[in-house]
Amino acid sequence: MEKNQRENKVMKTSDSIPHDLLFEILLRLPVKSVTRFISVSNLFASIIRSQGFMKSFSLRSSKQKQCLLLAYDGVDEEKVDKNWFFISSSEKSSSPVMLSRMACLHAPELSRYTPPRVSCVHGLLSFVYGEEQIIINPSNGKYITLRSVKSRRKVLKRFFGYDPVDGQHKVLCLTEPMFGSGTRVAASGQCQVLTLESSLKNLWRQIKCSIPHRPQSEGLCTNGVLYYYAHMGKEFMEPSLVRFDVRSETFEFLTKLPVEIQNSLKSSNLISYKGNVASATSRSHYSYDLWLLEDFKKQQWIKVNLSASPNTTKRYSPIDLRGIAHTGEVIYASLYLDNFYLIIHDRDTNVFKVVDIIVNSYKSVGFAGVVCFIDFVESVMFS
Repeated sequence: MEKNQRENKVMKTSDSIPHDLLFEILLRLPVKSVTRFISVSNLFASIIRSQGFMKSFSLRSSKQKQCLLLAYDGVDEEKVDKNWFFISSSEKSSSPVMLSRMACLHAPELSRYTPPRVSCVHGLLSFVYGEEQIIINPSNGKYITLRSVKSRRKVLKRFFGYDPVDGQHKVLCLTEPMFGSGTRVAASGQCQVLTLESSLKNLWRQIKCSIPHRPQSEGLCTNGVLYYYAHMGKEFMEPSLVRFDVRSETFEFLTKLPVEIQNSLKSSNLISYKGNVASATSRSHYSYDLWLLEDFKKQQWIKVNLSASPNTTKRYSPIDLRGIAHTGEVIYASLYLDNFYLIIHDRDTNVFKVVDIIVNSYKSVGFAGVVCFIDFVESVMFS
């Protein structure tokens, strides 16, 4: 009885608050608080689940302090269950915060030793196990499993992107014939796109691609554009960089690639550099060549040498280049959860900083190690 009276009082109070002011109040709350407010009233739920609120919430999160997201599979010592754990930490702090956990979901046909392909785009994570794809919001622990692609063709590759103008996440799926003679390709007109919605209306639809190509790398989405390497041209041996505009759903192809990238399409690491795309190729355990694409139309690249200081790596385990923060700092990270650490390189001052991330309370047994994403933004999607 008392509970109902309290709920009625909250509803009456919220009805007396102008909607614009209520929108701004909710916008300043943490994700978990916003999620709880959905059950207060239909008004709260309609505001929080609106496209405008979700877009504004993520935009506000992106303007706050830099945040690092770590994802790894491990054992919940309390329940002795295997889960995916998601923890966040400031890139300047050694104290992580547990965001959520998700029961490990593997496609039945996959071996337990096969790690999923994981990508992070504007607050959401995409897990691909074979032909099964799960989208999770690590900020609130909610997730959905995408509908299967309705096609008699074989799924070749899936990419995850975000349109900042309309505030929409999309999945691009390329397919190939089940059987063919010789080289099999993702044929023109056989690409499909799914626009992610909070409801269960997520449906695949076909779009046209004028140039047949085969993807050769994972994708990177930055500023509303999805990039990935592919083979195209005669016998599909010509290396290229594909540019997919998430909003207009159109393709462009760049065929002038540095030789170093051409020789290592599958191992080249696409990263974002101040809103543009860049490609990193490894020269040694602690040094990389970073190729910056200055102008897509003119196909102009410039080369930058990156190296972690020997003084910061000699007492640590192997590292990997994880990306470049929006501040321009280069972020390196160790490969495994035990003794996990970051190396942050300010190239303007040439100062290196080592940050140890303490995760002793979480036990990792995963095959894939730690998946690390920089400049993570919170989202209220699926709330």
